[in-house]
Parts: sequence; C-alpha cells; structure tokens
Amino acid sequence: MTRKVQRQLILNQTWSVTKGALPAVVNIGSLLVLCPWLALPVTVSGFFVGAVMTTRLICSAIDALPQVQREEIRDKAQVLGVDVPGITSGHAGA
Repeated sequence: MTRKVQRQLILNQTWSVTKGALPAVVNIGSLLVLCPWLALPVTVSGFFVGAVMTTRLICSAIDALPQVQREEIRDKAQVLGVDVPGITSGHAGA
C-alpha cells in the first residue's frame, strides 16, 4: 500500500466519522453565540462526554485485540498484580 493510498484511506475514514458530528458542533456553536452564559455548563459537560467517549474507545480497542495479545496482557497484569478491566475481569463496559 502506497503512502498516497494510506493518506486517502485515512482521509475517507476521518471524514466518514466526522461528518456525523458536524451538525451537533454547528448547533452548539450557534447556541453559544446566542447564549454565551452557557459556555461553562457546555464546557463541563464536554469533559464528561469526552471521558465517556475515551472509555468507549479504549473498550473497543481492547475488544479488537487478538486473543494472543489479550493473554500476554493478562499474564503481565497478574505478574504486576493489577486489574485490567475487559481483560483480567470480564468486559469493561461503557
């Protein structure tokens, strides 16, 4: 796969994911222009939404790991005595 094909693939994937969020961003931006006092609540809720999305992304990444890598992570976690949700103890959930 050439760099040009990789670049085009990444661009297409990024746009397909981003275009769904575009109306929400425009609406929230318009709301903040009309009601600037809502900036603080929107900012705080943005942190919570970001945390939820990060958790979901990590859970998806863990679910996508091959079984061999999951076993390696589980073994190393047991050696270190840590719990890795989704690997050492059932599904992480989000």
